[in-house]
Amino acid sequence: MLKSFILSFFGLFILFINTALGQVRESKSAIKNEVMVRMLDDKNPTYILKSIPQHFNVKIDRVLSPQSDIWLLKFDTNQVNLETVIAEIKK
Repeated sequence: MLKSFILSFFGLFILFINTALGQVRESKSAIKNEVMVRMLDDKNPTYILKSIPQHFNVKIDRVLSPQSDIWLLKFDTNQVNLETVIAEIKK
């Protein structure tokens, strides 16, 4: 009984680790010059663009889901990286 419990626990642990590592690998395949944004309080993404430095060249590409208010933004990777754009959007 204890042996089967330990084997089950170990199997679930391996499955969890494999899933977590898979998510990390997938993030490396993100498109480097795009970020999806879900707007809150029915605001337009131009609200975000006002707070981001202009030299980042962040532009609205298109709305991905009008019902959920999700937008795709593009930016210039020669000026800024994805992590910095995300940090600016979160402010």
